[in-house]
Amino acid sequence: MNRAALLSLSHGDLIALVQAQQAQIEAQAQQISVLTARIVELEGRLAAPAKTPDNSSIPPSKGQKSNLPDRPKKPRGGHPGVARALAEHPDRIIEATLAACPHCAHAFGPADLLDIHAYDHIDLPPLRPIVTRVNRHRGICSCCQKRVGAPAPEGSRPARRSGPAFQRSSSTSMSPRRSVFSASPG
Repeated sequence: MNRAALLSLSHGDLIALVQAQQAQIEAQAQQISVLTARIVELEGRLAAPAKTPDNSSIPPSKGQKSNLPDRPKKPRGGHPGVARALAEHPDRIIEATLAACPHCAHAFGPADLLDIHAYDHIDLPPLRPIVTRVNRHRGICSCCQKRVGAPAPEGSRPARRSGPAFQRSSSTSMSPRRSVFSASPG
């Protein structure tokens, strides 16, 4: 508090302020004595000899090592780098270039980016079923007036909507129950 604030206090307020400050000073003095005792204890610990395998239960392997010169480390034998060779005739080539620096936005010209890091991204094409539409032409014979139709091509019967390869894959991947793709009544 400044002098003007102290002069504005009454006699009773000044006495209460002095008593509060006295209590705070006593608490701080007690804390200082506790901390001083702690410092003395810690300094005593530092003066004690260090724990070694000779004066404590520390295992010998944790003791101080003798001052031997450091041996040079042997270089590790490694394998030469192995990478997949680039395909001779890729299906597609993508030229990934930068128009500007991503850090400072400096524009790049064709002569600025001379180094190329090339790699092949190999992916399998999507597996698609082969769908063959069979258009069987039919009509009425003008001579006998009977309904006639072209026969189904070899390997595709009209009642069966899927080919033999599809039926083989569905019969091995489905449960032993009747296939939902078969046209024969169950």
